[in-house]
Amino acid sequence: RDLPSFPPRRSSDLPPFDGDGVGEIFAAILEKEAEPLHRHNWRVPEELSRVIARCLERNPDDRWKDTHAMARANTSALVASRR
Repeated sequence: RDLPSFPPRRSSDLPPFDGDGVGEIFAAILEKEAEPLHRHNWRVPEELSRVIARCLERNPDDRWKDTHAMARANTSALVASRR
């Protein structure tokens, strides 16, 4: 099953892209990279931040191929963060 290409919120209560209006937000989506989540929330491990960032890749080929691959990476990131 395909994953959504643009999750509306991340684990920081901040949208992945911001702007003063719809036009600015769309421009940010098209022109900018999303700020890594761990920079906004120190409780989010960097490994998990990378898993989430891959969900936001512009190029669909760079996103997770399926939910199972993402789940495996997510589990690995959480296990690594507890070491």
